[in-house]
Amino acid sequence: MPEKPLQPWDKEEVILALSLFVEGGGKTYGEDSKEIIELSEQLRSEYFCPDGLPNQKHRNPAGVAMQVASFVRLDETDRKGLTAGQLFQDVWNEYSFNKHGIKSSDANQSIKKLRRDADTILNRLKHRDLEQKTWIFQWNPKKWGDEEFLEELHPGYYGNWSANQSYLEMSHGDRMLLWKAGDDAGIYALGTLRGDVFTRKKSDQINQSKDIERAINFEIDHIVDPPLLKEQLKKIPGLKDLRIIKFANATNFKVSHLESKLLEDLMFNETSWVYVNNGPGKWTITKQGVHKAIEESIRIGRKKFLSKYGFGESTTYCLKYEDEIFDPKAITGVAYKWSNPEKKPLTKEQLSGGRNRGHANWCLSELGFQIVKIDTVIDIEKGKESSSRTRDTETGRARIYEIPPRGSSKGQRKEADLQNEYKKYLEKKKHKVLSYELRSAGGRRSLVDLFDESTNELYEAKSSSAHEYVWKAIGQVSYYAHLLDRTEVDIKIISILLPSRPEDELLEVMKKLKIVCVYKQNNSFKRVEVT
Repeated sequence: MPEKPLQPWDKEEVILALSLFVEGGGKTYGEDSKEIIELSEQLRSEYFCPDGLPNQKHRNPAGVAMQVASFVRLDETDRKGLTAGQLFQDVWNEYSFNKHGIKSSDANQSIKKLRRDADTILNRLKHRDLEQKTWIFQWNPKKWGDEEFLEELHPGYYGNWSANQSYLEMSHGDRMLLWKAGDDAGIYALGTLRGDVFTRKKSDQINQSKDIERAINFEIDHIVDPPLLKEQLKKIPGLKDLRIIKFANATNFKVSHLESKLLEDLMFNETSWVYVNNGPGKWTITKQGVHKAIEESIRIGRKKFLSKYGFGESTTYCLKYEDEIFDPKAITGVAYKWSNPEKKPLTKEQLSGGRNRGHANWCLSELGFQIVKIDTVIDIEKGKESSSRTRDTETGRARIYEIPPRGSSKGQRKEADLQNEYKKYLEKKKHKVLSYELRSAGGRRSLVDLFDESTNELYEAKSSSAHEYVWKAIGQVSYYAHLLDRTEVDIKIISILLPSRPEDELLEVMKKLKIVCVYKQNNSFKRVEVT
């Protein structure tokens, strides 16, 4: 396939080139000089090339050196150099170098302004580089293991991968796509990089012949099922030129922001499926269908909804949506009707409600919905705990189990991570921590994030310490405390859990309302008491 033609320079690129020329006192640079190589790398970065390099010669050191040298003719007409293009002349004149050159005292103010402008551009470039990146990690089953490796993968799987290329750019929190090489080449899993690149011990090296072998830890977030195969990707504009498709002889491949977005759209296409008992194949469920089923449950009420479609109450797991909870098996069954026009809803006999592949809970989590295990049900109307849900007897303490949702927002993941981290923090102090499902008059069901039974403290967690998040948390935790006042649960403290310290004004409001603020600080948590 022919490469795209060379792209014209834009103003920001010219400003960086002019800055290098001026800071060097007007000298020219060789293509292998460190200054030209650094500028070339900057101009080839994703800040300037968000859709990837248009061709391999784009802003290479030889071309960049020639363009920097084009300012020579503008500075001193008796020196030879490449004729400067119109944009180069315009930028030169904008800083008034056409009036006083670059070496006179009159040029001082122009040089200061040029430095400020160049620094602004470099700061933007640096900020873009700090954004989350996406990497493809290639696995060759013939070279590094058999097909059983794929069967072992599951959300939460933790391991490390060789970082042979671009290891200096890899960062904690970057996304990773697992690519299987071979006949069925393609993307089979999505994960997140954890921690920094490290050097493997000699005894742990995969290739013992290497002097140094670098790697980075990763965690699998979900399995791409069905996988995105190479033959499929080759037919999609914007993805057919993926580096791993054109140059497959490597372990790690950086993916551009545009490519990452296109791949994400393919993986999170808002459709999933369930197996049906005594039925053939996979039965499609859409995200829109799930939303329609939730809306119907809210509109007619939970009891009528379950009665209408012949489902019972969920006994183990619940669907959490906008701080209310629903019966996942019933929602899935009705979602099938909304997902497939002229089809009937699936019945409770046709569906399995577990979290295994093809079951209702798995299907909902694949669509990005949050599935939680409730420790205790509190019926507000009866004013006491229900015996239908109890504390986890195996571990001897209460816990919430969350199925990681596919395509969940960063806020959802951050809030869940914060809750789990604080829960472990309390448990290390020998506290007993529960989650509560609250059932109020009219069938409304809400989920209390955390309840510390050891101190009788009620928590509401949020993924951000921004104003709107804190105000919502204040309203929710106050409402939950109001409901629990009618029960046998003794609430002594109400608290808000945040990822960082909120503004002082918000802390003052919380103190007046007698709400404790708990926020993360470094690797621990700090409390702001009400007194």
